[in-house]
Amino acid sequence: MSLRKANRQLFKQINDATKIKQRLNQLFHQKEFSYPEFLDSQIGLKMLQLVANRMVSETTLCALLPEHSQRLIEPEKMRALQAFQEKLDEVERLSFGNELTQLRLLEITMDRQHLAYYNVARTNAEFRRLMKLLLSIPGVGPDTAATILAEIADISYFPRPVQLAKWAGLAPRVHQSGHHKHVTGHIHKGGNKYLRRALVLACQNIYAKGTPANPLYRFMRAKKEQRDSYWLALCAGARKLLVIIWHMLKKEFEWGKINPDIEVLEPVKRTISQKIKLFQSKLKRYQKIEEMLSGRCENLLKVFL
Repeated sequence: MSLRKANRQLFKQINDATKIKQRLNQLFHQKEFSYPEFLDSQIGLKMLQLVANRMVSETTLCALLPEHSQRLIEPEKMRALQAFQEKLDEVERLSFGNELTQLRLLEITMDRQHLAYYNVARTNAEFRRLMKLLLSIPGVGPDTAATILAEIADISYFPRPVQLAKWAGLAPRVHQSGHHKHVTGHIHKGGNKYLRRALVLACQNIYAKGTPANPLYRFMRAKKEQRDSYWLALCAGARKLLVIIWHMLKKEFEWGKINPDIEVLEPVKRTISQKIKLFQSKLKRYQKIEEMLSGRCENLLKVFL
């Protein structure tokens, strides 16, 4: 539970940092500053802080950056920083500086928050074992694996994979009135949004950087070509990934030792066995009816003859 709280706090911090970056990118667009990659590194944030303090010059940048990073100061970027500095009025400069300060503080707190599952892994052997299982999945990193484990908590809570899919909000919506049932195909988005987000992020990574050797990659690409919907393919892939994770945690399989199509094979086998049992029961019923009818026919013949 402590790991779950830490991951959810990290999720909120990431959202806050994303909102700040969106506001800063909007300001960049207004002032025609075409280098948003400055927001992606600590050195870039320090350089933008010099803009907020009206201290951009070649001397200050050389003093700020280490020697191996000074070659990154291209003349074109230097001119763009100076032009951006001149375009900011006093109110915009103060607001820009406040946004940068908040973003840098969030970056520091997020770095500390990332250490939460490292502390758990150092003291919990069971957590390390389960992390090893999930990290065998191509496209799932330590942050995603820790979030999935923290949100599932205990796989024994979910006897079947469909129950885990419903709890994650990846099951289709069902509208039922009396005996009429309508399955829409759209996910209902109830349940645990943090688990659903982690699965979708993992599928985005697999979709963008995966190889045809990965069955999830092939599955999502085929869905995208079939329905021409990127998000539909990701949602279908997230549900399939969640079912595979259920089998991995339940039966302690690593990725290379599990059949990814087990979600399809097991329901098919179960349906076939149910149909065979139904057929056998109908045969017995029909045999009884035939015996009863033949007995009645013999009695009628005796009466008339």
